[in-house]
Amino acid sequence: MHDYFNKIFLTTVFFLSLMLIISCETTDNPSAPEGIANKDGAGSLYKAGPSANGQAMFPVEQLVGIQNFSFHARENRDGIITGSFEVKARDENLGGRMHGTIDCLTIDGNIATMSGVATHSTFEDFPAGTPIWFRVVDNGEGNNSDPDEFSDLFLLNNSVSCEVTLSNALTEIENGNVQVKP
Repeated sequence: MHDYFNKIFLTTVFFLSLMLIISCETTDNPSAPEGIANKDGAGSLYKAGPSANGQAMFPVEQLVGIQNFSFHARENRDGIITGSFEVKARDENLGGRMHGTIDCLTIDGNIATMSGVATHSTFEDFPAGTPIWFRVVDNGEGNNSDPDEFSDLFLLNNSVSCEVTLSNALTEIENGNVQVKP
C-alpha cells in the first residue's frame, strides 16, 4: 500500500511540475524578463526549432529479429542540433543495444534525416565511435493515416552528414509513432 501512495505522490509532483514549466514558458506580459516568452515568442530561451522524435518496433527478422528504436533531435535556439538515439535488437545470437548522439538534422516536409555517432554499443561490428545515419517519415496521426516509416540505421565507415542522401529502403514501423516538426 505504501508503494501505491508513493507512485501517486510522484505522479502528482511530476504533473504539477510539468504544469509549472508550461505556464512559465509563455506570458501575456510584453515586458517579460529575458528567457520568458512573450506571445510572439520573442526573448524565449525555449523557442522551439525544427525537431523529430519517435519510438517504434521495426521488423528485421532476417537480420536481428525485431528491434526497437527511439530517438529525439532538435535544433536549439543557437542553431546547434542535439539529440540521441537508442536501438535494441532482440535476437539471441545477433541481438544487442546501441546508444548514440545526434548532431545533424535536416527536415523536408514530413521527412527527417539524422546522423551522429554511436556512444555505446554491444554490437561487435559497430563499436562506440561508429558514425550512423537514418531517415524517418511522419505519415500523420490516426487510424486513417499510413504507418510512419524508418530506414533503419546505416552504420558507416566514415562520417557522413545528414545532408547527404543515401539510398535507403524505408520500412513501415509497428507499434509506434514518429513526429517530424519543421
